[in-house]
Amino acid sequence: MIVGGFVPIPYPIFVLGPPVLSAKGPPALYDPGPRIAVPPPDAERDAQAAGIDAAREGRVPDTNRASQLVTIGDRLFRANNFKKAGERYLQAARLDPYAAEPRIRLIQLAFVRGQYAEAAHQLRQVSTVQPGWLRIPFDIQSIYGEPVDFSRYIARLESHLHAHPQDRDAWLVLGAQWFLTGRKSKAADIFLRLDDPRQRPDVALAAFINNSGTQAPD
Repeated sequence: MIVGGFVPIPYPIFVLGPPVLSAKGPPALYDPGPRIAVPPPDAERDAQAAGIDAAREGRVPDTNRASQLVTIGDRLFRANNFKKAGERYLQAARLDPYAAEPRIRLIQLAFVRGQYAEAAHQLRQVSTVQPGWLRIPFDIQSIYGEPVDFSRYIARLESHLHAHPQDRDAWLVLGAQWFLTGRKSKAADIFLRLDDPRQRPDVALAAFINNSGTQAPD
């Protein structure tokens, strides 16, 4: 049966190896991959280090400019110009290293490109940088040009999970998409199945569970 424009897929119970947790300290900025034009590696590392050092040294972040860049990036994202959108989100993250908004977009950028491990990594990073980010009122679907655009990427993720049902990162990303678009019941089912006490703690999964009112049985 088709529900809400999607074909539901069974969520299997699975046991996998431990997810990779983010390292301590300020998070690294997102590398959008080879299809997005970014500065050379050395320049990119220097830019990341500059943003991190600014946060560590207590320098005041340029929140206004960062917010402007996010707005510009959103317009580019809606126009499917992911290359330029990614550049703006990166700039915003450098100017305000501990802000959640640029990283929320970087999650979506990885999601639409099918980079589910990177999207999961960014979910863990934003949960470390800004623990209260899930309380920010925001519907992530609003940055897409048309609802069908979001639906297409969800369908691709679900197809990936049909082929790779033990991909914990991809399941986390799917749960995050449901949660961030208000489909919290569907998200909770995924989070509960991922919440295996035999696995190492996952800061992003814990954040979603804490904010969805779900709790795995003892």
